Amino acid sequence: MGLTRAMAGELAPHKITVNALCPGLVDTAMVSHATDEVAAAHGLTVEEAYELQLTPHLIKEKISSEQSAAAVMYLVSEAARVVTGSALMIDAGWRPFATVMLVRSVEVLAWAVHAWAAFRLSGWPIGPST
Repeated sequence: MGLTRAMAGELAPHKITVNALCPGLVDTAMVSHATDEVAAAHGLTVEEAYELQLTPHLIKEKISSEQSAAAVMYLVSEAARVVTGSALMIDAGWRPFATVMLVRSVEVLAWAVHAWAAFRLSGWPIGPST
């Protein structure tokens, strides 16, 4: 957020807005692949792996690509002309067990989901209780 706010301050005189879009678990091929990997690694069904991924979300559903796109469309619309230096959370009330994680590849996402699943399956009290 520091970079977002700094850029917003630098570019505001030029009437350019800078905001951060913070999506949660967006239903994409990458997430689907990671879910399959978690299911296989932990002997779960794909449905059980999806439920496990949704545990830290207050609203127990994945975010669609269309929902993420709608947030982007808002930020580039005239309605958001004065919105700058802000973070728009499109995350179904996600409460992560760790702070920010930058996902650079399917392997990193799969590793992160594996680690999270291992913690949840071990009985560690991470995130909202189920």
